[in-house]
Amino acid sequence: MKRGGSLPRRTALGRGAPLARTVEPPRQRAPLPARSARMRALYVERRPLVDALLAERPWCEAGIPGLCTGRSTDVHELLSRGRSGSITDVPNLLCLCRRCHEHVTGEPSWAERHGLALSTGQVVQVDTDCRDTACGIDHRLP
Repeated sequence: MKRGGSLPRRTALGRGAPLARTVEPPRQRAPLPARSARMRALYVERRPLVDALLAERPWCEAGIPGLCTGRSTDVHELLSRGRSGSITDVPNLLCLCRRCHEHVTGEPSWAERHGLALSTGQVVQVDTDCRDTACGIDHRLP
């Protein structure tokens, strides 16, 4: 590098016109639909099922001590859709209160130990006992 001072400027420094855009702004795209047509059709089938389950099972089936509010408001899948579970298969569904449902979905390893969630490849069984034999609490009271 030379030690001869700064290079001569081609244009003077100063305020001028704002810089012109040389690139076109991105075009606005239509927002993606919230659900595919297939999923919308599945939810049309699921909605009456959820209403019937909540009417049939009005009390939280998890009954987590210190969290449970008692009244079931949410339907939880034991084997989630991401783990190849069905959202319309009745043995795969549990009716939970909101606080228990948030705990079960927020703590998946705890939920698996207590039989409130299944890992990929497990089969949904209709039983109400906690999978953790040391626990001694039936978390899914009828």
